Amino acid sequence: MIREFTVKENDEGKKLVRVILQKYPRLPAGAVFKALRQKDVLVNDKRVKQDIILRAGDQIRVFLPADLPQKPLESTPAPYSVVFADKSYLLLYKSPGIMVQPGRTREESPAGSSLIEIVRADFHQPEISLCHRLDSLSGGLIILARNAGAWQRMQVCLRQDEVIKRYQCLVLGVPQVGESLAAHDGKEFFRLQSWLQKDAARKKVYMHEYRQPGDKKVITLYRIIRIYPDAGPGGEPVSHLEI
Repeated sequence: MIREFTVKENDEGKKLVRVILQKYPRLPAGAVFKALRQKDVLVNDKRVKQDIILRAGDQIRVFLPADLPQKPLESTPAPYSVVFADKSYLLLYKSPGIMVQPGRTREESPAGSSLIEIVRADFHQPEISLCHRLDSLSGGLIILARNAGAWQRMQVCLRQDEVIKRYQCLVLGVPQVGESLAAHDGKEFFRLQSWLQKDAARKKVYMHEYRQPGDKKVITLYRIIRIYPDAGPGGEPVSHLEI
């Protein structure tokens, strides 16, 4: 059984075994390491026995036993995928359920389990930094800088509102409140204002219609993408929003 492929730009800088297992997730890791020890892995037509770092365009060929049992596909998604990359920035799609940076304790996030730790290891660049954060339960795009200068430039862009971040969510019911306004791309959004109280000790936040001591003003813009009638648990409509 032969497996062969060309290394893509997104996989440049990653190690050989990791890329093979990403390409063929049903292959047992032990079988790939065994093939490496037996020099049954070729990179650019040269046999290798080390887990080397790859470059874009490398030609990979792996010789495996014909009767090798395949492991079942795992349902756990990859922690991220690369949407865009250059010498200064990485634009990644982060899967839901992964923290972008280590938690306060290793019980919250075991060593090496956060997005920034995984990306630094994959690209062999400990200087990679997060330009902003994204909640662990949210999936979406996130920008990382590959050097200090790029990080500083992106912070300026974020502070000056040159980066537009939008989220999508499902809510119970159909919102019908807010002041209408046109966004930068001409789409109609509705503007809401409320007041937020954060209880850090209990890890809770509360929203108030009127300001109370210690509250911070919160502005929310939303538009309705689609309404699903009778989709709620009690037969209520559910709205798909962009916010």
